[in-house]
Amino acid sequence: MARLGISFLNRFQPTVDLPTLFSGARLDSRVLLFGLLAALGSCLLFGLVPALHTARSDLVSAVRSAGRPSGRRRRLLGRNLLVVGQFALTMVLLVVGGMMVEGLRRMQDVDLGFQRDHVIALQTNPTVLSYSPERTRRFYRELAERAATLKIPLLRGRAFAAGDRDGTPRVALVNQEFVHQYWPNRPAVGKRLRLERADGLEAEVVGVVDFPGRESLLAPPSPTVFLPYDQNRRPRMTLIVEHYGGAAALAAPLRGVVHALDPEHPIPEIRTLSSYEREQADAWGAIVQWMLALGVMGLTLALVGLYALMSYSVSRRTAEIGVRMAVGATRAGVLRLVIGQGVMVAATGVAIAGALIGLVHAALAGSWIVPAVVTLLPPNAPTYVAVPLAVLAISALASYAPARRAASIDPIQALRYE
Repeated sequence: MARLGISFLNRFQPTVDLPTLFSGARLDSRVLLFGLLAALGSCLLFGLVPALHTARSDLVSAVRSAGRPSGRRRRLLGRNLLVVGQFALTMVLLVVGGMMVEGLRRMQDVDLGFQRDHVIALQTNPTVLSYSPERTRRFYRELAERAATLKIPLLRGRAFAAGDRDGTPRVALVNQEFVHQYWPNRPAVGKRLRLERADGLEAEVVGVVDFPGRESLLAPPSPTVFLPYDQNRRPRMTLIVEHYGGAAALAAPLRGVVHALDPEHPIPEIRTLSSYEREQADAWGAIVQWMLALGVMGLTLALVGLYALMSYSVSRRTAEIGVRMAVGATRAGVLRLVIGQGVMVAATGVAIAGALIGLVHAALAGSWIVPAVVTLLPPNAPTYVAVPLAVLAISALASYAPARRAASIDPIQALRYE
């Protein structure tokens, strides 16, 4: 079973690098030993309570209470709780997995502030060639002049100008999120801010741009500050260029621009931003696949537990069912009774799972990660309705065989059962 399970899980391998948790499952003797010890420990732990109860029971009292339904219900309570817990945890996995499927679809519609298919990113690092600071500055200035950039819409004020260089008053552009957070209902142009730290250099805001400033597809729009390179030099930079003819066709010309400036300059990577997007989607897609696979396996275990619970319940209630049928209960009525009890156990687990998910959403309310959670786990009616209905329908099927066996009980034989 372990080998079959590993073969099944290894079908869900991502196409991008993920943490070692997703690097591929394999059979491990230590894990098998741990599983064996955990199974034996579970048998001892969950068998201890009924064993102690049996050892302390008075024989005469036990015989007198054997036929009482209330005594049986108490004995079934613990078993019911275990199966309810299985259904609750399984439902959490399935519902969250279903929401993540919808979230991945919505990730394609996230506004990044530019067209994904027409944008290419080129990473450069002149320090590998031991450029001096002045040569690095000159390299980036000429590179930016030869390759026009994104043309992010300017809402107010002005854009950077050629005169915004080292030695002139420092300037900055901010996005709307920055204005909403720090200067709500006040004009931003002309305001001053300090860079990097509280006692850092000041810069004057000369313009406001329309740019979401997302750090990833799941991140909400965030406050963003733009600084001219000549006033904020860095040894490594990424050139982002928009090309309406298709970003992939721009790779060769960009390499030509860089090599025209320095034939020895290495270009480690040129990628379209849509490839970065696909990488993130693939990573989350792999997590969703694993979560759904675990949910399906958990549902299978829960259904097996439900079947065992209902079978045990029917065997313990043989006399009771016989009495019901002797006083007029029909086979269809007994069938509905047993199936209804099985569905009720599953429905309780479904309700608990819904409460857990609701509490998590409520706990995250007002947190900075709420927009990311809403993007990845958007509440949607199809998931909240379809998954529970499917689980309840399958639980009814799992209860059908014990219910059919109960409905076929001969009342005369049942009355002699105990």
